[in-house]
Amino acid sequence: MQSGTPWLKDLVKQLWPYASNALEAMAGEMLPDILAASRPSFVHDLKLKKFELGKVEPKITNIK
Repeated sequence: MQSGTPWLKDLVKQLWPYASNALEAMAGEMLPDILAASRPSFVHDLKLKKFELGKVEPKITNIK
């Protein structure tokens, strides 16, 4: 991250717990259908037990 954007790093850090919860919930709703549609015929059942993005916010490394 460029030194002129520490505010963005702070913003992402503050918002990450809320954003990750929302994205995890969306993925939990969407992924089962996607997995079922792309399941190979030799696989009888495919279930998503857990989907987590983690507690640590993504690292922003380059802003142009």
